[in-house]
Amino acid sequence: MRKLPEALKRLFKASQKGHAMRQAGFTLIELLVVIGILGILISAMVATINPFEQINKGSDANMKNIGAEFVNGNIRYYTNHTEFPWVTSAGAASCPVPVAAGSTITTLIPCIDNYLDSSGDSELKDGFKDVSGLDKLFVTTNASTNSVKVCFLPKSTSGQEDKATKYTDATGSTVGTTCKSQQATGGVNCYWCTE
Repeated sequence: MRKLPEALKRLFKASQKGHAMRQAGFTLIELLVVIGILGILISAMVATINPFEQINKGSDANMKNIGAEFVNGNIRYYTNHTEFPWVTSAGAASCPVPVAAGSTITTLIPCIDNYLDSSGDSELKDGFKDVSGLDKLFVTTNASTNSVKVCFLPKSTSGQEDKATKYTDATGSTVGTTCKSQQATGGVNCYWCTE
């Protein structure tokens, strides 16, 4: 009967050594499970953040700033001269009037050159006409209200869903009820405007 406990002791010691060795590191399966969980978490994070949406948001914010600066420069000019640069007495020959459908700011470069930057009244910075994206901003004017409006079509989903993005055309004159910002789901892309 004494041999049985001795054999059990040896078996117990051997199992303790194997157990100690197994606790010293991770098994391949444990490592694969951890890597799989990390992969799922990373893919969920990337899907949530959406880097392309972030880039488009940045582009939209830039367009809003450029549009607001152009409007403010024209308002400052109007305050000093009681007319906009494209009015005849100011020199409309070298400065085209924004068309009813909305002129891009690039078509108004002569206005910027002659009246709004440092060669004129310095209402805009010298490098303003060289900013990228001016061809995506549409300018309209209303002679009866003496106002200037700048509109653009946001690229980002959040920009389209913004309540201020509500105009169906580049003139900013028609508020659309089918815009993404006006619908619970679906809708069409519309313009954001500032004046």
